[in-house]
Amino acid sequence: MDLIQILAQGNTFFRLMTGFSVTLYISLLTALFSVIIGLALGFVMNSKNTVLKIFSKVYLEFFRLLPQLVLLFVFYYGITSALGWDLDAQTSAIIVFTFWASAEMGDLIRSAIQNVSKEQIEAGKAVGLSKFAVARHIIIPNVIRTVIPQTVNLLTRIIKTSAIVPLIGVMDITKVGQAVIDLNRFKYPDGAFWIYLFIFVLYFVACYFLSLLSRLFEKKLMN
Repeated sequence: MDLIQILAQGNTFFRLMTGFSVTLYISLLTALFSVIIGLALGFVMNSKNTVLKIFSKVYLEFFRLLPQLVLLFVFYYGITSALGWDLDAQTSAIIVFTFWASAEMGDLIRSAIQNVSKEQIEAGKAVGLSKFAVARHIIIPNVIRTVIPQTVNLLTRIIKTSAIVPLIGVMDITKVGQAVIDLNRFKYPDGAFWIYLFIFVLYFVACYFLSLLSRLFEKKLMN
């Protein structure tokens, strides 16, 4: 089988898995920062402060509507150069994806907060809970239950969107796979099919694993 022969050559398998680790590194850091920022942004969107609401609305629309590839190019080739920032391609990708994903996450949190039963909130206030206690014991638990499926969907989108990072020079799984294909173009004419199939399987496993985790969390929260 061509795939096994290609992977068995030298350090090909190791190179591909190293590239995949870069993909996961970018995706997981983006997810972590996005959840933290998105949680805060979601509460800001529901704030009664007009300035904060306008800021969050502009932030949301700007980063949701612009294509991630355009944002990546503008930031890496434009903003960092104009401001004299010495940022590598990986860091730039994480920053750009975090801006985009935190906007998406913030909107999920905003919607989930608005769907929390007003009766539960009023009941919490009636028994003497402070605003912080109401948020901690009533709003946040309800929000978590609501957003877990959508959050997993967003995380899988982050992983899939990370496939564009080779366009700014990041050696992720796609970039390494292309290098392997070019190296074996004549020896294995069908190598592109097998390498991209291998990459597809890695992406599928990562996204399916997230889906399984989501189900486990949902079951735990329901108990």
